[in-house]
Amino acid sequence: PRSTPLYSSAASDVYKRQAPCGMIGLESCYGAINKVLHHQNRMDQISVIKLLTVNPRKIMGFDLDLFKIDTPAELVILDPNKEWEFSSKNISSRSKNSPFIGENMMGKIINTIVKNHITTLD
Repeated sequence: PRSTPLYSSAASDVYKRQAPCGMIGLESCYGAINKVLHHQNRMDQISVIKLLTVNPRKIMGFDLDLFKIDTPAELVILDPNKEWEFSSKNISSRSKNSPFIGENMMGKIINTIVKNHITTLD
């Protein structure tokens, strides 16, 4: 494993200005969407969760029946009312390109279970 970053902060800033548009977003996705759609605009929680789970599976053509016998578990445990501040420490990627750094979020993923592997995020 590399013990030092590939680029210094200054070099990274130059690279970012020359890089194509884009940002990371998985770590902030639920907290940002839940805050705006559910807490600020009163969309019901089930609809918010469908936007992030069922609808992408439909678009990608993935099997929608995740409860078949012998299907590996894919679950998310979340706290829809947890208030927290998004920081670069929440980003797992080497890229730290997010407009949400320093923003207050509402709702946090606590655990994921994917292919029988449990990850704790809180």
